[in-house]
Amino acid sequence: MKILEYNDLNTSGVKKNYDKIIGFIQNDNFKQASVKKMPNYGLYRAKLDDSNRILFKINEVQRRTICPYS
Repeated sequence: MKILEYNDLNTSGVKKNYDKIIGFIQNDNFKQASVKKMPNYGLYRAKLDDSNRILFKINEVQRRTICPYS
């Protein structure tokens, strides 16, 4: 899966966990990333630590799955 990130995304303080979770998501291993679906919003969330989360949406563009982060 192709991951698209914001240019100014600040991951300081959670960089290690962020990189680990991104790796899981890229390999479609949502269970290891503790991904939960937020059905009312069409988003998914992955837990970085007790107070930080990654919010993302999965799309398909030209038959490729992409994951632009929110």
